[in-house]
Amino acid sequence: MTCKEDSECQEYHYCNKRGLCEHKPFFPLSQTEIFTYIGIMIICGLANTGGFGSSVLVNPILYLVLKYRISYAALMCHVFVFGGSLGTFITHLKVKDRYGHPIICYEIASTILPLMIMGATIGVIVNRILPDILVLVGLTMLLMMVTCNLFDKLKKTLEKESRTIKVEKSEQAESEQASLVQNQNIEVQSQTNGMPTQLMSPSYGTDVDVNEEFTLPEDKSMFPLSKNALVILHVILLILLKLIQGSERFSSLIGIKFCGSVYWILMMNNILLALVIFEASFRLSINRYKRRIDSNHPFEKAPLIEPQRCSKLNLLAFSTGIICGALGIGGGLTLGTVLLELGYSPRRAAATAVYTVVFVSFASLSISVANGFLELDHVICLFILSFVGGYIVSCILNYFTHKYKRQSLILGTIFVIVLFGVILAPIFGIYIFVEGKKDVFRFGSFC
Repeated sequence: MTCKEDSECQEYHYCNKRGLCEHKPFFPLSQTEIFTYIGIMIICGLANTGGFGSSVLVNPILYLVLKYRISYAALMCHVFVFGGSLGTFITHLKVKDRYGHPIICYEIASTILPLMIMGATIGVIVNRILPDILVLVGLTMLLMMVTCNLFDKLKKTLEKESRTIKVEKSEQAESEQASLVQNQNIEVQSQTNGMPTQLMSPSYGTDVDVNEEFTLPEDKSMFPLSKNALVILHVILLILLKLIQGSERFSSLIGIKFCGSVYWILMMNNILLALVIFEASFRLSINRYKRRIDSNHPFEKAPLIEPQRCSKLNLLAFSTGIICGALGIGGGLTLGTVLLELGYSPRRAAATAVYTVVFVSFASLSISVANGFLELDHVICLFILSFVGGYIVSCILNYFTHKYKRQSLILGTIFVIVLFGVILAPIFGIYIFVEGKKDVFRFGSFC
């Protein structure tokens, strides 16, 4: 928009030397901006604690409240998602299950992440072709399905927790009654024998530190490189290949033409790389599973790659990647739902989902920063905000989940966030369509 003075530009914009309206720098912040960023920080923390990337909620706020361009707001979401997910991920590093295994299923994540990336590569192509109205309807339907599924899971979890609490209270009352009778008998016996009265405190057994006894060496590290090396390698190679390949929005480092023959060859290389990484990760995970069986160490079967689950899990991961790429959302939300369906606890499902979000969002953010699409002050400030929000909110939620032994707190958080997404996503999409006066029924072309 052309201008001659600042008053001709919309809020949070100024007239630059070229006579164009441009968004103001990050600093100084107005009162509205301060409260808005604090709200976004809390949203990022809640969303990432549940393994949900938060872009569905943050993008409309950046566009409608802070008046950023829709394309720039989408890029800023990469910073929020990466910072929030990293802060949440760090809080999960020290968390172990009853056998001393990490709460994050590294075996699962390292196996399905390549399949999700491969599916997302195909899904992005589908997204460019589909009419905008189909993408919006598909996104709304997906969020509604996830919301209904989460509500059902939340209801069952609350009922299970209520039954468990009743049983524990009943057992505690019986134990206290038995202890009281035992102490009274001892007191009577002591008085009968002329011995001094000595009340014995009730004994409920000794807590065994099973973590130390049954933990395998590879599980003692907070971030085992043996389980994460292939994931890190995949992300690095993916970033390099994408920078070499280029896209419609940024030029290739070596001058490859967008949609040219070499471009599609590199696109196929991305898919082949994902297949190679998947095969290697899958074999390593199966070997770890067999090693645990042979070692006679007790373990929870859910965190591991069981042969009977592999086909279903791999198909779901690949399908999730395609759906998320086609609808323009991250995979954390759908992955967490898939893991819940496969029997994982809400906390383990959320922790594993947010682990995958860290790597995927880092790859997207790295490409955006390398091509100069984001202002450096925005990247630094927004990363700090989202990281602090993710870390603090996750610590608080994990504390109450552990203290009251209620996994439903995590499920409830995810449910509320997704419910807001169901309401906000279609409204925001329709607003964009009306404002942009786009032909939402027209099919597009990738090239």
